[in-house]
Order: sequence, then C-alpha cells, then structure tokens
Amino acid sequence: MSLTPSTPDVSSDEARPWRKRHPVLSRSILYTLGLGLVALLVFLLANRQDEDRAEELAAIQKRIDGLSLVLAADPTGAELLKILDAEFASDDLPRHARQRVLRWRAMAWGSRAQLATTDAARTEAWGHADEAHAACAALDLPPEEAYGLALERTEALLLRRDQQGARAALPALEKATQVPAALLRQFLLAQWLRLEDRIPDACDLLRGTLRGLEGNIAGAPQAYIGGREWSIAQVATEMATFVTTQGGKVADAALWSQLRSLASDDFEVQKAAAVGLSALGADDDALAAWRAAVRLDGRLAGIEAARDEVLGRLDSRLRRL
Repeated sequence: MSLTPSTPDVSSDEARPWRKRHPVLSRSILYTLGLGLVALLVFLLANRQDEDRAEELAAIQKRIDGLSLVLAADPTGAELLKILDAEFASDDLPRHARQRVLRWRAMAWGSRAQLATTDAARTEAWGHADEAHAACAALDLPPEEAYGLALERTEALLLRRDQQGARAALPALEKATQVPAALLRQFLLAQWLRLEDRIPDACDLLRGTLRGLEGNIAGAPQAYIGGREWSIAQVATEMATFVTTQGGKVADAALWSQLRSLASDDFEVQKAAAVGLSALGADDDALAAWRAAVRLDGRLAGIEAARDEVLGRLDSRLRRL
C-alpha cells in the first residue's frame, strides 16, 4: 500500500486556463482593454500637445508684448524689423499672432519714416508700412482687431499729413466694439480737424465726448491699438490734455475735475490732472490732484516730481503745508 495520497482525477477541461476554456470571451475582453488603453494614450498625448501649443502661444504673445520696448530703444525700427524677420517670419504663426506682427511691422516702418532725412527714404518707409497694413487687412480679423487696425492706419496717414486718406480710412464710430476704441476714434478725428486748421471744432468734439463719460473709467485695459492696451481712463487723459494744450480755456478745468472723480483711484489720471489744472491756472485744484496722486503712490509720485518741473513745484508746495 502506498503511503502517498492519491491525486484526484481533475478533468482536463477544468485544468486548462480560463482564457483557453473561454477563448471568444477572453479575446473580446482583451480587445476592449486594448482599445481603452490606446484611447487613453491618444487622449494623454493630445492633451500634452494642447498644453505644449498653449505654452508656445503664450511665449509668442509675451514676446510680441515686449516689442514696444524694442521700438522705444531704437526708434529707427531697424532692431524691431530684425527681430520680426528672425522670430516671426514663419507661415505657421497663428492668425492672432500673425496680424499683431504685421501691425508691428507697419509701426516700425512708420517710425523709420518719421526719422527719415530724405524724401526718398521717407517714401520708401511709408510704402513698406502700407504693405504691412494691406497684408494685415487681408486676414480674417475679429471685429475688434479690424477696428484697431483701421485706427492705426488712420494715424499713419495723419502722421504723413494725408488728410484726405486719413478721413477715408477712419472707421465709423458705430462699428467700434470697445469703448476705448470708440474714444480713440474720436481722438483721431480731433487730430484730423487740427490738421484742417479747425482746432476749435476739435476741442469741442473732445469736450462733448469727455462730458459723456460716466461710471468708473479706471478699469483694466480693454483695447489693443498701436502696440499697447488702452483703458477708458488712458484715452480720456489724452483727450483732456489735447483740449488743455490746444484750447486753453479756464472752464476746461471742469473736465479734469470730472476725470478725477471718475478715476479717483488712478494715479496716472490724478497726475495728469495736476499738470493740466496747473496749465489752466487752477492752482488749488492742481494741488488737490497732486495730493491725491501722492496718497495713491508716494514712491512713484516722488520719482515723477523729481523729473517734472510742474509736479516738482506742486510737490514742494504740498510739503510746506
């Protein structure tokens, strides 16, 4: 008699692996799992590609946003044009970046034209600016970008004193989709009136526009025009400064007082009001505006007072009180 336990007789079917006993079902499950894994990998890869593309676009936009510093450092536009050719010449640029680059190209040539010392060089530079504007206009632009381009085109024509061309290029006020853009349109119309020797009409236009402002105008920038973002307060300040320098009426001090109340927390508005009110002879109001500016940003106020004679006088007077 054997002392070793006998092994039960297990059927061959039960001894085989489950996947061999149910081949159709196992293949179906494995196929489904495989598809799920592939789908997951595709999703992760696409998501990563989207993230990479978003980072690339953000980097491109950041670089474009810094082009104003390049043009400020070299007003001839040579360095800016070199950067545009080296970094933004690809046909793969997204439409948004491509139209901004073309607008910067036009600004670079326009800046060069203004510094040109010969008629031939000036004509050539403006010709290149025209080409850049035309190329940008040929793109399928969103309404706000198309309006901004039209304003930039108008300004370029005003700079070359082409009044007829500028008036034709000026877009209709009712087509503006952003308040700062609408205000800039009126400001350019005033510039056109000035070139037409109609300064009183220009000032009256801006006075009426400024008096129509209401609410808090010191919000975030809303319109990209001329290589920068414009807020309502920034455009309104330019308008009031124009009226002050071109009109020079004491009654226009009321415009600055209005802007001060509509942008009570905006340092730049308070600073500009101090200068404007001082120019109009409203010394006490100017001092009040400067006091508000100092309250908002004392450090920046000190810097501004050190480099501006008018603000320096107001600052000295304020310190004596």
